[in-house]
Amino acid sequence: MTDRRNVLTPEALAMMDTISRTGSFAAAARELGKVPSALTYNVRQLEDALDVLLFDRRSRQAQFTPAGLEMSEEDWRAGFAKSLGVFLNGDAIPTPNERGERVVDQSFYVMFNAHHEALEFTLPEKKWGTRWMQVLNTYESGELLSDERTGPQIGAGDALTVQAWSTILLRRID
Repeated sequence: MTDRRNVLTPEALAMMDTISRTGSFAAAARELGKVPSALTYNVRQLEDALDVLLFDRRSRQAQFTPAGLEMSEEDWRAGFAKSLGVFLNGDAIPTPNERGERVVDQSFYVMFNAHHEALEFTLPEKKWGTRWMQVLNTYESGELLSDERTGPQIGAGDALTVQAWSTILLRRID
């Protein structure tokens, strides 16, 4: 199985873009210099690692599922686009440092609530981190907590309420 923390590489994103642009796995494989079965395997590995189905395979045309689509301007204005959770994976930095060494940093989960009411977010499952600590809550103070000051800890898969028009930043602690 592919390492779940290192799957969204520039190559994987280029592959997804090529599939989308060409409209089929076969055409994308030709453009990328691969056989279609290798491309299908790479996409399945990506989907398995992310635990999401990116392509609708019911037709011969390669079409993204909603999970694989870039949001349009209309999508951003829709009612469901009032919130966003983003995982920033410090273990998946693709660019090495100036000495050619792998760069690893802390990982964060950011929850944005642009809705006029509080919304409940569910934290990612354990494969992305088992424990998280709050380091910023703009509803409470808007101040980043220093390493000496610790915020509440939350477990993987737990629910967390984000107040109206606010942001919470969590740091993975294990």
